[in-house]
Amino acid sequence: MKDHIGEENHIYKHDLFKKIFKKECNETDIRDWLRWEFVRRAMHYCRVRTDCFIGSRNHDGFWSYFVLKDRLDASYYCDTLQNAIKKMNQMQVRALASVRQEWYKRQWKLPEQNKKLLV
Repeated sequence: MKDHIGEENHIYKHDLFKKIFKKECNETDIRDWLRWEFVRRAMHYCRVRTDCFIGSRNHDGFWSYFVLKDRLDASYYCDTLQNAIKKMNQMQVRALASVRQEWYKRQWKLPEQNKKLLV
């Protein structure tokens, strides 16, 4: 990540994948999905266990990665964490609603409009 210090030197997910594995990422291939999971875990390991703090930013649906250099870089990472916290809080509310409304007694079917997402 030495070439990607600061958000201005970011690298997009697909480019990072290609740089590491010397191949294009096929989003539908389980092997490439697992390879990317390995990269994500490695970046997490760097953040937690080393001084190489890798941040990320979403650019119109495309994730990019970079080593944090300044407060603005850190703000992108912190904003991503805040969004994750909001989503987790929403899931806490949903979990309590499922118990209160006894969802466990319902039929567990996927709504028709969501079935096409699985294909």
